[in-house]
Amino acid sequence: LAVGTAEIEAKKSSKGKKKRKSKSRSEPARAPPEPTFPEGYFSPRKEGLYRDYEDGDLPTVTELASIKGGTYWYGTQMGTPDGKVVPQLLKDGAAPRAKSVIADFKMDVHAVTNRQFKAFVEETGYKTEAELFKWSFVLEGLSSPEVEKEVDGDKGMGRVREARHWMAVKGANWKKPYGLDSTIQSKGEMDHPVTHVSYNDAEEYCAWVGGDPAIAVAKEKAEGTWVDDKDEHGQVDIRKARSFYRLATEREWEYAARGGLFNMTYPWGNDKPSSEKPNSPMFNYWPGTKFDVKDQESILLNKDIDGYHGLAPAKHYLPNDYGLYQMLGNVWEWTMGGSPEKRSMRGGSFIDSLDGSFNHAVMVSTRQTNSGDSGAMNLGFRCVYAPPLNIAFDQMETRKAEELEKQQQAEVRRRQAKRDALKKASGDQSKGKGK
Repeated sequence: LAVGTAEIEAKKSSKGKKKRKSKSRSEPARAPPEPTFPEGYFSPRKEGLYRDYEDGDLPTVTELASIKGGTYWYGTQMGTPDGKVVPQLLKDGAAPRAKSVIADFKMDVHAVTNRQFKAFVEETGYKTEAELFKWSFVLEGLSSPEVEKEVDGDKGMGRVREARHWMAVKGANWKKPYGLDSTIQSKGEMDHPVTHVSYNDAEEYCAWVGGDPAIAVAKEKAEGTWVDDKDEHGQVDIRKARSFYRLATEREWEYAARGGLFNMTYPWGNDKPSSEKPNSPMFNYWPGTKFDVKDQESILLNKDIDGYHGLAPAKHYLPNDYGLYQMLGNVWEWTMGGSPEKRSMRGGSFIDSLDGSFNHAVMVSTRQTNSGDSGAMNLGFRCVYAPPLNIAFDQMETRKAEELEKQQQAEVRRRQAKRDALKKASGDQSKGKGK
């Protein structure tokens, strides 16, 4: 899990300071409020700061894969040997199965890397929310012994109560992923996915990497490729509206992860990842039957199967048929939508399992939600260049799914009430006979 919403056992210091609250434990509001930001936060896009594509010194932007749109079944699609489809699995957190429509779009072939995010920070002066909050979540065993000792000491911030392998580490952020005594250069991690980034951090990067919209429009007009997206009444026609860089909607993300395959568990099909066959599909997950960050046998098995105990490089293992790398495992990826208290993440991470025996079951439909200001060392993102039309599709289908879920919950309550009434009636009859 990316555990931003979990309760931290924050400790009082010897000076009697108040317990520090988790940055994401805000009380849910009746109506979704505007995002709130820590003191010192600023938005490059609101300041009109965009990537300068004439600057040849900046690292290259992630290559984009072109994905042809279509219709597909979104949500859990597990097939049984007799050909039946399992409607929904609980362990992978997937949405109920529903038909969805997607227009053509483009997606980063891999997650945004530390190298790329570093250029964004240096060009804009941006500070992530983890930097401003001055802490983030780190998995036990990846930080130094000194950091772990501080976490558990009188002045430390403690651990997640229900998942004690997650530590609240002071000074952990994207450039110091394991604590103040670490750097992204120390372990050769410049080409690993950037982590400890919030939903807001991801949105800011995608907006920056898209470049100045005014320059893009001027270039299109000069090339004769510009299309007027206004109708005869001067209103924007969403079917003509130009694509722009942003986070993927959930339905775009899952459509891309499936790689054009129908009713499959993984981006390449139903075969489980294997380290024994040459050129076999693989992703970064936690193998075995137990998750124990202190067990050396479990750690060695983890390294032996996928090659890594922690994160793997962003462009690693075999891509799917769309040319996308690591849509499963390694890091959870933020997707567009939701509310500040409940943003969606897709794909699972390096601490998740194949079958859901611990943490999440990693498959193309795997999802979970977290507050938008959360960050952890297994949480990253990638961008898409996509039309607003897909956002409209996603919002429409999300509303349908929410209404269906309400109906299903109401039906469950109705049936439970009926069972309770029958049970009560049966009990009353038994008492009558006893008299």
